[in-house]
Amino acid sequence: MAPYMKTKPKKIKKSIENKSKKEAPKLMKKMKSLKTSKKKATPKSQSPILDSNRLVASQGMIFHLENELKLEIRSTEKRLSSKINKIDARFASIDARFNQMEARFSDIDARFNQMEARFSDIDARFNIIESKLDKVLAEVHRMAVLMEEQNARNRFVLEGYDQLYKRQDRLEIEVEKRLKNIEDLIIKKKEL
Repeated sequence: MAPYMKTKPKKIKKSIENKSKKEAPKLMKKMKSLKTSKKKATPKSQSPILDSNRLVASQGMIFHLENELKLEIRSTEKRLSSKINKIDARFASIDARFNQMEARFSDIDARFNQMEARFSDIDARFNIIESKLDKVLAEVHRMAVLMEEQNARNRFVLEGYDQLYKRQDRLEIEVEKRLKNIEDLIIKKKEL
């Protein structure tokens, strides 16, 4: 049943039969509104990228992305192995407790099992540290990809500024020529 329907229509019909004639129309109206209040979610359409020329990616970006993904996978594997090692450590400690309960004379074996559990816990901690280190390296590679993308954008901006400066230089030369022509005309007019 949908979460927006607080009461089931069958319950409403039964309650209509049990209620007086004054309350029945209200309940019927409530039942109709519950039936018509179903809303369907329409998925938003997204336009696909049809032109591959719009995608800007250098080979370095792709290699950095590949390295980042590899390190993320390694990090996930290490996290999983650390969790498995923790579970193994818990099972080993439980085995040690059962061994102590079954035979008190095998106390030495139980101590060895506890030591193995501790070593597994230490291994799990090392795996956690290694996974965190891999995660940091993945972040470093992600930052390198972002920096390279920013460098690519900066190149376009610098080209725009270069064109703007060239245009400004041409305008300044043109303005100087026209000012000189005006001065020459003024001097000639004064001479006449």
